[in-house]
Amino acid sequence: MAPVETRSRAGRGRPAGSRSSPVRRRDGGVAASPGSQSAASTERRKKNRSSNRNSSDGRGEDGRPAKKIHLEEEDEEERMPLEEEASACSSPLCEPYIPRVVIGCNAKGKEIHKPIECEELRALDLWEAKYQAKRDRQMNLCTLKPCIPPTCLVDPKLLHIRESSTETVLRAAKFVMDLSSSVDGNPLSQCSGFIVDWDDKSKTGIIMTSALLICKKSSHTDDWKYASQYATDAQVVVHFVDGTTVEGQFLYCQEHYKIAFYKIVLDKPTHLPSFNKGVKWAEEVFILGRDGSSHLRISHGRVQYLNAHVNERHHYMYIHGVDAASEYYNGGPVIDFRGDVVGMYNLSTRGSFIPSNILLKCLQLWKKFHYIPRPHLQLKLWGIKFLEPAHIEIISCKCNIDDGLIVEEVSIGSCAERLGVRVGDIIECFNGKCISSTVELENMLLQILEDHFDEGNSLDSTIDIEIGVFHTRKGVRSTLNLTTNVSDKGEVVAIYPSPEKRFIQVVQLTKQIQTILKSLSRVEHHHHQDHLTMKI
Repeated sequence: MAPVETRSRAGRGRPAGSRSSPVRRRDGGVAASPGSQSAASTERRKKNRSSNRNSSDGRGEDGRPAKKIHLEEEDEEERMPLEEEASACSSPLCEPYIPRVVIGCNAKGKEIHKPIECEELRALDLWEAKYQAKRDRQMNLCTLKPCIPPTCLVDPKLLHIRESSTETVLRAAKFVMDLSSSVDGNPLSQCSGFIVDWDDKSKTGIIMTSALLICKKSSHTDDWKYASQYATDAQVVVHFVDGTTVEGQFLYCQEHYKIAFYKIVLDKPTHLPSFNKGVKWAEEVFILGRDGSSHLRISHGRVQYLNAHVNERHHYMYIHGVDAASEYYNGGPVIDFRGDVVGMYNLSTRGSFIPSNILLKCLQLWKKFHYIPRPHLQLKLWGIKFLEPAHIEIISCKCNIDDGLIVEEVSIGSCAERLGVRVGDIIECFNGKCISSTVELENMLLQILEDHFDEGNSLDSTIDIEIGVFHTRKGVRSTLNLTTNVSDKGEVVAIYPSPEKRFIQVVQLTKQIQTILKSLSRVEHHHHQDHLTMKI
């Protein structure tokens, strides 16, 4: 027996009619794309029809009486003016299906349903397309938006700070942006960045990001070995959470620190970060970034008690436990639990970041001189304080030194090499000041350069830096005057090859010499044969 017909949506309806009209039921599942004719939609419709054929007389899958909707009513709603449609309440989302009619039973007592006619299937397809379209519109609401990637804050280990950290991260997220670059229409890179300055009069802001955003060629294995190449003419687009974009105007790129500045024009003021210059070892921090969809990404870790890696620059600090290997964290801010910026993340296998005291000094120098100079010592250094306690004890016993920087590499032909500085020596002080870490050294060098430029000097000049050296092999101390070049390019430290590499080079050179000698021998032999032939 056919189901009893009822009104649907805003009380509109009609008396009982043909059973071929599809019916909707309330549903909360996930919808496919509107009007989709894909294989997935076809398969879903087949399943729906199959389940409907097996359903009881006049009832939906949930066992409730089916509610019938008329096509004329839907057409009437589609013809509604936009103003009236916008102010009207949205009807409930109901999935269409065809009610089955029992016409008898077989010998085993199983119900026999009336066959579904082609007109009913065509009507069902029409209604299902409308249903899917409406379902997609509903699921695009920001309150129901699916596929947001999870962040580290869902980790049960961070449950005790979840509430406070969520508030902190959301405050900081207001100045974090997604940037993408391209050259001649070809995508180059994607990074994060954050606003560091705002001019209310011109409505312009300055974004600090990683120079890897515009890097064409980089030495990933050793920062000191080669100078990277940067496409300063690349087109850079800044993406916002609301889907809007603005073009970024290139301002400056500091190749050694891999920092880039871009200017953007906004129609309203933006949030500026507060900085913490004194990040502590073992302090817990968050790394913020945005992915290609501008979704906020968050990672968590602790500042490590480490020297900079021998193949990475002196100004890096490291984060333990970070899972931020993806490029969307690159150039993003590192914040403490108060929301203050303590650094800028750099893409690295060890989770490196540039501390905020160096970032702020770089920003200050750029605003003052329009570039960021630094002296090239052409040395790789390590802090004694970060070594194993047993190692520090041995150095203290043998050299009577507890603090300073160990020379790891000396560039070939550098001033330091000419003055007798060798690998394994200890530099105890620079310009009379004791230095314990390479980050501390970088801050000092930037200050020295600011004073140097205040005196009227410029790029490509030289500056003398006095160093106190303990020569480990001789067990003596000396004070040396190190003349360094001033530049804003990436510093290169060219080192002598290792004994293994030298052996390989000697073997290759020997083979080349043997090949040349054989070639000469063959030429002489042919020449001699030709000479004998001429005599005959």
